Amino acid sequence: MHRHVIERLTDTAVFRCMLVISAIAVLPVLFMGVTTTFFGAVVMLGGHSDWALESASLAIPLLSIGGALGFLGYQRAHWGLKDPWLHNMTVTLVFLAAGVLAALSVAGFVLVTAFAGWFDPWGPDGWWALAALFAAANLVWAFAGIAWMQRLLDGYAEKTGRAFDGLPVVLLCVAIALVIAATLKTITL
Repeated sequence: MHRHVIERLTDTAVFRCMLVISAIAVLPVLFMGVTTTFFGAVVMLGGHSDWALESASLAIPLLSIGGALGFLGYQRAHWGLKDPWLHNMTVTLVFLAAGVLAALSVAGFVLVTAFAGWFDPWGPDGWWALAALFAAANLVWAFAGIAWMQRLLDGYAEKTGRAFDGLPVVLLCVAIALVIAATLKTITL
């Protein structure tokens, strides 16, 4: 069966080593974000605080949830490739898409912040290099998520004999992104 370039690139030992090394940087930050989101939600829902949510303070929970969903999608992709008949492909693809969007958002935010600090005369020297490495680690995970989406679609077609229609999944992801954007825009008004 024909394998796409992205599958061939991510199926190498070098990429797997990059994925493990980037996991050392990304997964602890994801764990801290999920933990902060959970305890923050418990405090807010418990009524022990009168905090007002701003759009900037919603970024951490949204990115943390997106990253956690992406990691779950990554795990589901490993399980789903073995037995596609018992696997809900749509859920896995949505989870992977959420993770890819979260990783790309984090990488973009870190790079924009690093470049803004790079031109600041009062900013610390050299911290932008660390930010660039963290952004690169997120890009590796985003690339792995995209590769797993492709691998799942090809594996499903190979093992079941029929192609998976990914268009509804794409439309669902676009609808979710539009709802999140509209919600954030409404909050900022």
